[in-house]
Amino acid sequence: MSLDEKLQALEKELAVLRRHHRRMVLLFAITILVAIGFASFATLRKETAVQNIVRAERIEVVKDGEKFVELFVGKSGGSMNIFNTNRKSVAHFTTTPTGAGISICTKDGVPAANMVAYPEGGNVAIYNKEGEVIGTLFAESEGGKLALGPSQDGVWFEAPEKKYQKK
Repeated sequence: MSLDEKLQALEKELAVLRRHHRRMVLLFAITILVAIGFASFATLRKETAVQNIVRAERIEVVKDGEKFVELFVGKSGGSMNIFNTNRKSVAHFTTTPTGAGISICTKDGVPAANMVAYPEGGNVAIYNKEGEVIGTLFAESEGGKLALGPSQDGVWFEAPEKKYQKK
């Protein structure tokens, strides 16, 4: 494989990762908008909301005995799992000691994408159909990075070194 062919292959993979990143950002924005909508609705119906508070460490939303949504408190805060009709976890939202994370899976429960926030920035990872990481986009205090393939064996790209200053 020539250098030009390798470069074209890397450019194609980068384009795929950028599309996946845009989709994940859109999914994150939709999630935030839904949360804001629920909060707004609760504020508008303040009298009813106060009277109908449910307090629990774990809540499961079930239909015909099947669990579809699970809300619970973990060691670092709240978490939510969403299950499909095949009992597979297809979405997971959680807090971590340093931030939060969102995982999206295929209908079979195989990881497809993951977003994590932490104090230095965050990352978005994309997986192949076997659930193996094929690319990760990092935003960190020293700049951005892109890893194609498994991070320990993959190809790494780093943003040109810049001095970031707060205005």
